[in-house]
Amino acid sequence: MARGRMISQTVATDKRLNSISEEAELVFLKTIPHLDRDGLIIGDPVLLTAKVCPRRPKLAAMMEEIIQEWQDAGLVIIYTPGEDPLLFFPGFTKNQIGLRYDREPDSIYPAPPGYYRNGNGLEPIPDQPHTLPPSDGDNPLASGRHPADIRQPSGTLPPE
Repeated sequence: MARGRMISQTVATDKRLNSISEEAELVFLKTIPHLDRDGLIIGDPVLLTAKVCPRRPKLAAMMEEIIQEWQDAGLVIIYTPGEDPLLFFPGFTKNQIGLRYDREPDSIYPAPPGYYRNGNGLEPIPDQPHTLPPSDGDNPLASGRHPADIRQPSGTLPPE
């Protein structure tokens, strides 16, 4: 896992993020640096608290409600492939411009229902139901790939 993550300026105007309580927003932002390369993290409230805000006992007491707020706002997808729930942050990749997927350790968690790993991250399985929340329309969608990786020639150049 990377030692840090990028927090985009769009957090200031994101409707979903700004619709939740200040405590839920704080924990959401504190969680971003702890996500794996696929935007996944353990969803058990006790374990999540221990990882992202161990010195905030007030937040620890609220963690179940905070996770529910995230889900209700469409910021995370909760799924339980085994004993513990997992959280998938579907907007993670689009906000991590320049993420070097190939340079980070493989995720230890299975992909969420309706998604698969394609070598560059999680993608929805075509023609499969998945629970990716709709974009709020405020933020342009980005692929999450570095511009140098997606540049293409603009066409035929005139002769010199």
